[in-house]
Amino acid sequence: MPKRPAGLDPEGSLATRAAWLHYAGGLTQAEVAKRLGLPSVKAHRLIARAVADGAVKVSIDGEVVECALLENQLCDRFGLGFCEVAPDLGEDGLPLRALGLAGASFLRREMERGEDRVIGIGHGRTLAAAVHQLPRFEAAGVRFVSLLGGLTRNYAANPHDVMHRLAEKTGAQA
Repeated sequence: MPKRPAGLDPEGSLATRAAWLHYAGGLTQAEVAKRLGLPSVKAHRLIARAVADGAVKVSIDGEVVECALLENQLCDRFGLGFCEVAPDLGEDGLPLRALGLAGASFLRREMERGEDRVIGIGHGRTLAAAVHQLPRFEAAGVRFVSLLGGLTRNYAANPHDVMHRLAEKTGAQA
C-alpha cells in the first residue's frame, strides 16, 4: 500500500470537496451525500468543517450604502484618501470577523492592482483575522516585509507571525 505524503489530511480534503459541491456546484447536502457515497449527516458535518476551517469564502460584489456614506464622511472630516467601514456583524468584543473580511478584501484589491511590489506588514489579531479570511491567490512579484523589525528569515515558527501565512496564501515572498 502506498504511503500517504506527510501533512495530507484526507478528511479535510473530503470536507473541501463536499463544500465545493454544495456551494460552487449548487448541490443540496443530500445530493452531496449521494455523490460522495456518504450518509447525509456526514456530508453536513464535512461542509460545516470546511466552513469552520476557513475553506469557504463568500464574496459580495456591491456596497453597503450606510457604510459608504460613513466612509465618505470620515474621509472628508479627517482628510483621508481612503477609508473602509465594515458592517456590524453583532460580534462581542473586538469584531475580528468583520474586520478580517474587510481587511482581506482590501489586501487582495491592493495586491491585484499590482502597483505595490513591497508591502509592509505589522502584526496582531486584526491582521491575523484578515489573513485567515484571505482566499488563496497568486500575487507574484509581491514581497512582504515586517514593519516591526527583528525577524529572522525563518520566523514562521512564531504562531503570532502572520506575514509568512500571508506569503503562503499568495505565493509572494516574505
